[in-house]
Amino acid sequence: MTSIFGTLCSLLFIFFGSEVFSIFVPEPEAFRVGGDFLRIDGYSQLFMMLEITMQGVFYGLGRTIPPAIISISCNYMRIPVALLLVHIGMGVDAIWWAVSATTIAKGFILTFWFILIKRKIL
Repeated sequence: MTSIFGTLCSLLFIFFGSEVFSIFVPEPEAFRVGGDFLRIDGYSQLFMMLEITMQGVFYGLGRTIPPAIISISCNYMRIPVALLLVHIGMGVDAIWWAVSATTIAKGFILTFWFILIKRKIL
């Protein structure tokens, strides 16, 4: 269910980000920039759903430490990644790419971690 919702949100944000943003903000320059944000954020929506699902799986198994470690680590990495991307000339979009990249990383890492411990648990 989350993969369907994540895919739909990804497609909506990637291809119609400016239109979605223009619903909330009427200024053309603002919804153009907001559309850029939603397009970049759209690439991570499916992975955010994966992250949320995997967190639920870990919580259901009574293992709350792995999601906390991954979430805290990746969220802290957003700042140095954003600074690096700004330094190489990406401007404000660097912040959104850093958020998107770390969200993708959280989804991948939690899924991989679950695959590693699945045989021990089940």
